[in-house]
Parts: sequence; structure tokens; C-alpha cells
Amino acid sequence: TKLILLSRKKYSSHAKIITRCAFEELGAPLIVITDKLYTDDRSVVRYGDYLEVVLYREGVNVWRMKMQDGKVTWKLLMSVTFSVCENTIHTLEVEIEEDMLFIKADSKKMTLRIDEMYPSYHLGINACEGINRFFDLKIEE
Repeated sequence: TKLILLSRKKYSSHAKIITRCAFEELGAPLIVITDKLYTDDRSVVRYGDYLEVVLYREGVNVWRMKMQDGKVTWKLLMSVTFSVCENTIHTLEVEIEEDMLFIKADSKKMTLRIDEMYPSYHLGINACEGINRFFDLKIEE
């Protein structure tokens, strides 16, 4: 079962999302920042273009996904390599301030400027690959 949890509320200019999470093997808990939500023809809520801040056993990756002509394009915006222990609770935090992402994975801090940042966005969490666990989620303005 795939987990996707997104805010109904849209945020703009400044917001912070924090989750405590853990994973096993190829698990990759992630934070989602998306420009819009919509309902598909099967009444399933989907999201549009988005950014992913992914925690996995080799560090943190930030991806941008865009829909173009019905196809998804993926672009790796940042990759920071460091060892992340499996089966351990980690804190993953992303603070958005205009066109900047301030990312914190436990004690590791990273900063990334985002070209074409969304003027407003929904925030949430998602699980990629393997076994992922989320223990809480907090969004602050």
C-alpha cells in the first residue's frame, strides 16, 4: 500500500514541514511540495508538478517532477551523500522561504535554491520503495 498524505491548505512564501520517519532496506520516506491537487477521472486525488526531498540509506536527494505531454520528467536537483541508518527514527525537515529550501536530516543541514518555485504549494509526505514508517507530521507557517 502506498502512503500519500498532503495538506488541503496551500502555503505561500514561508512554511516548514517536519516528520519523524524510519525505513528498511530500499525504503525512502520523502517530503512532497506540489503546486496543485486535482481529482482524476476515477475520483482519485492526484498532484501536479512537484518536488521531492527524499531520505534514504545513502543520504538526501531532491527531485523535481514535471508533467509534459502526459509524460513525467524527472530531474535530480541535489544529492548529498552520507550514511543514514535503517530501522532508526530520523527527523526530516524542509523549510521553504521564497525560492530556497532549507533541509535538515537529523543534524545534517543543506540549502537549495529552486528555480521556478511555486508561488503557493501543498505540503505532505510520501513513501517510496520498501518499508517506510512515519511517526508524526507537523506543518508550520
